[in-house]
Amino acid sequence: MIIGAIGNDGMNGFDNSITATAHDEYTSGRGPASAINGAGIQISSGEDGDQVSEWEHDSGSTGTGNNWNWLGDRITGGSSIGWYKVDLGSSYQLDEALLFNFNPDDSARSSRGVNSVNIYTALSDPGNNSNGNNTEFNNTGWSLLRNQSMTRVSGNTFPQSAGQADVIDFGGQSARYVALEIVSNHGDSSFVGLGEVQFFATTIPEPSSLMLIGMALGAALFLRRRA
Repeated sequence: MIIGAIGNDGMNGFDNSITATAHDEYTSGRGPASAINGAGIQISSGEDGDQVSEWEHDSGSTGTGNNWNWLGDRITGGSSIGWYKVDLGSSYQLDEALLFNFNPDDSARSSRGVNSVNIYTALSDPGNNSNGNNTEFNNTGWSLLRNQSMTRVSGNTFPQSAGQADVIDFGGQSARYVALEIVSNHGDSSFVGLGEVQFFATTIPEPSSLMLIGMALGAALFLRRRA
């Protein structure tokens, strides 16, 4: 996993504290977990990994993206073609997420990656989107993330993957659950998928810093009362 991401075990591995579900999952290791556990994430050549922009998603050695991607059948006949949901395990003030699109070794299959999406957050799971139900996303109880800024994208539209990340800015939004309602992919008529998504929380002051802040506020209040 990327250094500092939620779910990192401190050694760039996955601590299993976050889980993912989706409307569908395909075989050969392409279930929802394969897109949140850091599989396929690596540091760009010549970099040290101290910046999120220095990380990339490898295509792997299989044309179908086995083990390093999530893939599901497209939902047909509705206003969206699928959804992907993450439970972060606890509530966080989210700073940003890095989304790496579906990235198989066979570049022709990259058309399965997400294109247009709606991004939703929730503090508690509304419970209306169960894993593998093959139905459209139900947004009841969810909050649509509005006016988010992204890099390499236009609005909520993600480009086809070349291994680089697209940055989703949550602006400190408090959430435990994040869902991507997938409105379209890049043209594949049968499947939709993701490479990896990594979440980052806003920086929380150390306890010593919080104590100093509290002492300063207390002293200011005391002096104000004496005045």
